[in-house]
Order: sequence, then C-alpha cells, then structure tokens
Amino acid sequence: MTNPTTPGTERINLRLNVDAKRKIQHAAALERRTLTAHIVESALLSADRTLLDHERMVLSSRDAEALFEALTSPPEPGEARTEAMRTLGRAGKVSSADHLFRRGSTARLD
Repeated sequence: MTNPTTPGTERINLRLNVDAKRKIQHAAALERRTLTAHIVESALLSADRTLLDHERMVLSSRDAEALFEALTSPPEPGEARTEAMRTLGRAGKVSSADHLFRRGSTARLD
C-alpha cells in the first residue's frame, strides 16, 4: 500500500453510519488488512466489474451467428444508396462508384 504522504496519491473522504463502518472494519480485520487497504481493494474490484460490464458485449450463440451473418452477407444496396453512389461518382467524390454496387461492398466517403 502506498504511503498517504507519498507524492501522487490522492485522498477520498467518506461518511458512513456506525454499523457500516464496523462491518467494513470487521471484514478488513478478518483479512488482516488496514481499513484503508480493504476499502481501496474493494472499490477497485467493484470498479473493474463495472467497467467490464460497460465495455464488453456478450452475445448468445444465436445473436453471435446473426451478427456474423449480417456482417458477412449484407443486403443488396437499395435504390437510394445506388442513386447516391452514382451522384457521388459523377461529382468526383468517389473515384470509381461502380465497385460500390456489388454485394457486400463498402466505401469510405471522406
């Protein structure tokens, strides 16, 4: 554990009721850690779980297959996209718009 007077550390103050403090102190004592070490470790574990929950997507097998299918077999371009690509091609915004009309094609329009 870092010394609280070490440069680069920060302080967090919190208020809690007597029962909550006693419970946390008891848990820290059982693990033979200081109250501060116990609170910091518990908070970091909770933060890691929260971050993982919000940064990771878990798909069922069915959903994973549907996503894979959508990415590997996109639908044919609709009339609006086809016309937009022709217009962009004529305007010189896309060097060659013909390749955009093939199934599964993608383009960057910078």
